[in-house]
Amino acid sequence: MVLDVRANAIKIAVLSFFALSIIGICCGLTPYTVCVRAIICAFVVYVVSAITIKVINVVLLDAIISKFLNRQGRQKNEPEY
Repeated sequence: MVLDVRANAIKIAVLSFFALSIIGICCGLTPYTVCVRAIICAFVVYVVSAITIKVINVVLLDAIISKFLNRQGRQKNEPEY
């Protein structure tokens, strides 16, 4: 159950782009300022979310592998009848 890094990071970045655009428009900023700030924010959010998702994948895979190894160890230690 590994998460897709690129697709999820893009979704989060696009949502942050539009959220920041709406906030900038509501504050009365010029369209150029809103666009530049939203693009910079979306890029930063993309990078941060990609790194975060990669860390989550490592933790999930480590948990799955350790669970599998524990299960294998218990099966070897059980007496055969």
